[in-house]
Amino acid sequence: MLRLHEQKMIHSQYIDYVQTSLNNLGFSDVWLQQSVNFVKIFVELLKKRIKNQFSQSWSTNAFNSNTCTNYRIFKNSWSSENYWKMLPKNLALQLCRFRCRNHKLPVKKDILYGVEANQRLSHLCSNNKVVDVFHYIFECNHFKADRNKLIPNSYRATNTWNFNKLFNISDYNM
Repeated sequence: MLRLHEQKMIHSQYIDYVQTSLNNLGFSDVWLQQSVNFVKIFVELLKKRIKNQFSQSWSTNAFNSNTCTNYRIFKNSWSSENYWKMLPKNLALQLCRFRCRNHKLPVKKDILYGVEANQRLSHLCSNNKVVDVFHYIFECNHFKADRNKLIPNSYRATNTWNFNKLFNISDYNM
């Protein structure tokens, strides 16, 4: 089939995909030789490169996406989160939704209606500040009582470092 494809007697998208994938993963020589000397080593190296490229692509997409502004503050590597194992499922699901910007904070409605980021003002407090999730968690007077009740003092300083620490707590008994 490969020979027929090379002679342009047939066209195979599968063969094109395999060739492109091997080239993109740095294995052009494997495609050209159509063989490998140590299959087990090659398979392990192939898996590792696929994972590395996916991780790099994930990081680039998260960093360059406007919708991931807060997400990239508390998520800096592609991996499973411990809260899935530690929290009750209903709370883990709510936290996941929040982290993926699937929440009901007023800023979400502004985003859906296409309000520019610099025009999204808080309607819940008198700060008259441009809002985002960070504002609601750390600054908004409307949520002050909830913040005092739920967030430990050591995490209340309004900076991205504490935002990251708060969303990466490993002690869920706090």
